[in-house]
Amino acid sequence: MTAPPSWPLMRLPAGATMAYPPGWRRAQGDAGSATQVLSDAHGQLIGYLNLTSRTVTERLRTWPAFRLAHNRREHDMHLHRLAAAGGLRVGDGTGACVLDRYTTVTARQYTEIACLVVGRRRGVVVVAAAPTDAWGRIAPRLQRAVASVRT
Repeated sequence: MTAPPSWPLMRLPAGATMAYPPGWRRAQGDAGSATQVLSDAHGQLIGYLNLTSRTVTERLRTWPAFRLAHNRREHDMHLHRLAAAGGLRVGDGTGACVLDRYTTVTARQYTEIACLVVGRRRGVVVVAAAPTDAWGRIAPRLQRAVASVRT
């Protein structure tokens, strides 16, 4: 599954890229990250993609537990790990991914795929999320974006 050639690229200063669907817009994120979002006609978030450089504490072997602990520190509630796997081919690297569901402090429920992807040159973290009630519609686009990562 690859992203269509018409999809634009978001790029990190270190050079990593990820394609995203046309019509998504750039959003403010953490320093050094790239974020694209899709909102509905009322301005409600219905899709979120983020690409961030890997930190020294992020490791493939411990990624699922690390990511869930991160979500807890962000005050996400009712956190459920739905699936996790390592040794995956993600874009041009090897990845460990977790699929989880949580409720934010604003009482909105999200489903996300979060992957740590390590390539020959560097590693990146990819987060692809959508409100759980929109997940079925948005997930195929999120999955294609995740699969497009180039480290």
